[in-house]
Amino acid sequence: MSSDDSWQQNPVDSWTVGQVGQWLQFLDLGQYRKKFTSNSISGAELVELDQEDLVQLGITTLGHRKRILTEIKNLQANKEALVDNSDSWSEGSDSNTSASGVASSSSSSSKEPEATYVVVKVYYKKKIAALSVKPDCTIEKLKKMVQMEFNRKLQLSYEDSDGDRIPLKKDKDLRTALRTVKPPIRVTASSRRRGTRASSLAPAEGDILEGLVDAVIVIDVYGNILLFNRAAEQLLGYSKADAVGENVKMLMPAVYASKHDEYLSNYVRTGVSNVIGKGRTVMAQHSSGRMMTVALSVTETKDRKKHIFIGTLRPVQDSGLGEFSEYADIKEPVIAIDSVGTVLYANKGTEALVGFTVEEVVGQNINMLMPSPYKENHLHYMLNYQRSGISKVIGKKREVITETKDGSIIPVFLSVNERTRGNGEKYFIGMITQRTQLASAKPKTFIQQQRQVVHELQTPAIIIDERGTMQAFNDAASRMLGYDLSETLGQNVNKLMGAPHAARHDQYLRNYLETGVAKVIGKERVLQAKTATGELLTIKLTVTEAKQADKRLFIGMLHVA
Repeated sequence: MSSDDSWQQNPVDSWTVGQVGQWLQFLDLGQYRKKFTSNSISGAELVELDQEDLVQLGITTLGHRKRILTEIKNLQANKEALVDNSDSWSEGSDSNTSASGVASSSSSSSKEPEATYVVVKVYYKKKIAALSVKPDCTIEKLKKMVQMEFNRKLQLSYEDSDGDRIPLKKDKDLRTALRTVKPPIRVTASSRRRGTRASSLAPAEGDILEGLVDAVIVIDVYGNILLFNRAAEQLLGYSKADAVGENVKMLMPAVYASKHDEYLSNYVRTGVSNVIGKGRTVMAQHSSGRMMTVALSVTETKDRKKHIFIGTLRPVQDSGLGEFSEYADIKEPVIAIDSVGTVLYANKGTEALVGFTVEEVVGQNINMLMPSPYKENHLHYMLNYQRSGISKVIGKKREVITETKDGSIIPVFLSVNERTRGNGEKYFIGMITQRTQLASAKPKTFIQQQRQVVHELQTPAIIIDERGTMQAFNDAASRMLGYDLSETLGQNVNKLMGAPHAARHDQYLRNYLETGVAKVIGKERVLQAKTATGELLTIKLTVTEAKQADKRLFIGMLHVA
C-alpha cells in the first residue's frame, strides 16, 4: 500500500493531522484539507466534529457537511468495533475495506493498537469543551486544561459505563476512567464551593442593595457571590440564577481571575489590602466574553455573624481625552493593536512591565515585545484568524512569554478580546499580568529559555543545534508529524526531511556556519516533511537563529502549505 493510504492502516484516534487530510482527499473533499490542517484537526478531534464545527471550518456547502458527518459516524462505529472485537487483532482476522474504516485490512499485530489521544468532553453549565488527552495524563494536568477553558478552578466527575457519577480527585481515578470508559468520556465540571462563615445577608440589607441603580455584587470571604442585583444583571449580562453561588472570578478577565482567590485569602489572613475602601478602574468580563472597563469600589462588613464584601461597579465612559482613555487608569498592562499588529495604544502599566516607554511602543508592531520565533510568525497567526474566523486566543487566558527592553524573557498571562472602533474597524485589546516565578529558582540556561519559548507555542516548532541535532520538539509538531519526543530529541533533523534535502542538510548547515551566507534563515520556504508514518507532507518552513556567546540554535516553524 502506498504511503498516501497509510491512514487506512491505523485507528482513527491515532491519525495525524496529515492523515486526516488524506482521508478528506479519499472522499474527494481535498479542498478542505488546508482548513483542517491549519486548525490542527487530528483523528481524535475529527470524530468529535459536529455541524457547527464544520461551519466554523468554512464548509458552507450543505451536501459536503452531510457527507463528512456521515463518514464521521462510520469512523465512530468502526472505532467502537475495534474495541468490542479486540480479540480479532491478536488472531489476525480479515475484514472489508471502507472509506472510513481503519480495521479494513488483515492484521498480524499481537495486540490492539493504542490510541494516542483520548477525547474527553467536559460539560460546565451550558458550555462544552472537547479536550484531547494522552492516556498517561495526570489529574493535575486535566484540571489545568479545564481551568484554561472555563477560566476557573472546577471540581470534576466522570460518568462510568453504568451511568454512575464518579469524582475525579486522584490520578488513579483518571486512569480508571481512561481505561474503562469508551471515548468520548463525559466529564461534568462544577464550581468549588466552600463553607461561608455565616455570611448570609439579612432580608432588609438585600432589599436595599437590590434597588440601587449601580451594579452591586456581594461576596463572602471565599469569593462566592451572595447577591447580584438587577443593575448587575443589566451591566454584565448574567442572570441572578447564573451568578449567585458562583465564584466572583466568573466576572473577570482571566488575568484577574487567576489571582483573585490568592488576593482574597491574603487579605483575610493579613488585613492588608490595596482595594478595599479605594476606587479602582478595572476590566470586567460580560457574559458574552467581551471585556469592559468599569470603576470598582469595595467595602467590607465584618461582625460576629458575617464577613462580606460589597462591590459597586459603574461603566467607564470615554472621557473625551482619546479613543482609549477608558484604559488609562487600569493598573495592569493594557495594549491595543490593529488587524496587522500595529500598536494603537499602551497604558502606563505596560512601561513598568516591559521597560519601553509608551512612545517607544505605540506605532510599532506588537512583535517587538516577542522573542523569536513568536516575532517572525505573529502576523501569520493574525491573518489566519481573519481568514478562518477560528481563534485559539481570543476570550481565553494563555500562558505566554514576552521580551523586555533589556532582552530578558519573562512569563506572563495574556487575555485578548476583540472590539470595534468608532469607524467600524476591529481592534484587539490585550491585558497582561506577570506570572509568579520562584525566587529560589535557578537561572535558566540558554537552551532552557529557548525550549520554554517553543513549548508554549501553538504552532509546530523544532529547535536544532549547530550539528543539526534536535534539542526541542513541541506538542504541535508532534501532532503534525506524528513523532513522540523520544523519537526526535537527540536525533538529526534530517530524519524529518524528504529527498533530496535529507542527504544534503548537514552540508547546508556547515556551509552557513563557515560562510555566514544564509539561504534559508529569515525566509519562508516550501518543502516536504516526512511524518512518522513515512508520508510526505508539504509544509512552509521559517527558520530563525538564536545566539548567546558562542552558542547558536536554529528554530524552525512549520505551517502546512
